Amino acid sequence: MKEIGGYFGLENDPTREEYHKNALRFNLARTALEFILLHRKPARLYVPDFSCYTVREACSRAGIQMVLYDLDDMFQPVLPEVGDDECVYITNYFGQLSNDDISTLKVRFRNMIVDNVQAFFRMPVDGVDTIYSCRKYFGVPDGAYLYTDNEKVLYAYANLGFPEAECDLTHIIGRINTTASQYYATSKVHEELLDSAPPARMTLSTQLMMSNINYDYASQRRAENFRILHSHLGVYNKIDPRENAGLFFYPLFINDGCRLRAYLNSVKIYTPMLWPELKNAENPRTSQLVNDIVYLPIDQRYGESDMEYIAENVIRELLTK
Repeated sequence: MKEIGGYFGLENDPTREEYHKNALRFNLARTALEFILLHRKPARLYVPDFSCYTVREACSRAGIQMVLYDLDDMFQPVLPEVGDDECVYITNYFGQLSNDDISTLKVRFRNMIVDNVQAFFRMPVDGVDTIYSCRKYFGVPDGAYLYTDNEKVLYAYANLGFPEAECDLTHIIGRINTTASQYYATSKVHEELLDSAPPARMTLSTQLMMSNINYDYASQRRAENFRILHSHLGVYNKIDPRENAGLFFYPLFINDGCRLRAYLNSVKIYTPMLWPELKNAENPRTSQLVNDIVYLPIDQRYGESDMEYIAENVIRELLTK
């Protein structure tokens, strides 16, 4: 029986909707990949060496053989021909691959999975399995999207359930009233719980929150913040990132990125290392990318004065060498 009245829950704006409203909804990008692999069953998956360990974990959990490959200077795959029963995992680093780029790769590799975790606002190419993450862009406790036309995946998804419990929002709500550092330990506990989560649908609380976001503002603010940082820092950057709407971070590739990252963290400009488990990788290029790319925040929480402050601190530290 429908309930009417009582206390209020999370508000829902009926004039808005999810950006990826036509995608399949998962609890995590990692579990979305695991789900694809379980039901597509490729003979092997080719994965870039410069990849998060969750990709490797998804292969392991799905029982799929993984083969690592190198990247060229443009972050494109260095691979020979791939068999018809094999699949290539393409990471859209920093959101730099356009849909034309992906379409070109589709001609080269018959079976692909595109990781658009760093390119939330890049819509998928038709016929290419594509994964997105909610948590990398917005303050939600779980959530990922998958576009696919694979009949086996679609059939299995129809029977996929929700997580046993809703995700904890403590660390997200806590940032409203206090600092991120105060709830950092809580956020890590939440991450550890997600690490062991099996494939499931996105929680209803996250779906509701993702339906209430001003995506136009978020995309435009990120684009403007990118332009501001690039105007100050482009001269120091060893890569020349394309300006695309709604980028993940501003990727600043320099020598001794670890030193700059440590300095910025000391002045409370928090910059993640992607992916710390690879900082001592056997592949020297992978190790260099992990250690020396500093990911500067450009998200929709910040404006021009924040970007100027970030750029000022970066330049000050670079010039003290």
